[in-house]
Amino acid sequence: MKIINNKYQNLFKVYEILLKKNVIDIKSIIDWADKVIDSPNGLDHDIIELATGSRNISDVISILNCNAQNFNIEVVSRAVIGILSNLLETENVNMRKVSLIINEITYYKGLTDLENTFLYGYGDFYDLALQKIYGDLELISKEIKEFISFYKGFHLENYEDWEQINKNVKEGLPENLELLKVKYYS
Repeated sequence: MKIINNKYQNLFKVYEILLKKNVIDIKSIIDWADKVIDSPNGLDHDIIELATGSRNISDVISILNCNAQNFNIEVVSRAVIGILSNLLETENVNMRKVSLIINEITYYKGLTDLENTFLYGYGDFYDLALQKIYGDLELISKEIKEFISFYKGFHLENYEDWEQINKNVKEGLPENLELLKVKYYS
């Protein structure tokens, strides 16, 4: 397998992460690949392989991984959060899964320290509140939703704009996170 056009690397990594976490299915990835093939410049070998290859999840993950070697971890991390925010709004993913995935994103080392401070522990806090051990489930859910809404400009369909969206999100983060900090921790 050769490395495909750089414009797909971030998208492929996001697809890989979301597929591994059962947030999206193979069909949605194959449908995307079919659309690319139908476009005027869509005759890339690896896109064709993705569209026509095995429907086995490990084969698809392998194709995605092989073609996402030079992805931008900052863009990918924020894109995953944004896509989760949008899926949560449409109820296509549940809050527990979102809280666990965004907590895991802190280990990718692609975000600012301030972002990681907010993200780190959301999975644990949500689980503790869910089990009625510590915290208020409604409050932690509201905080998570509000936090991830900063990233909602990211969609699977606008992957070509992710670099600019990332720049815009990054510029607005200090102010947005400070407001969130004052709202929930003062």
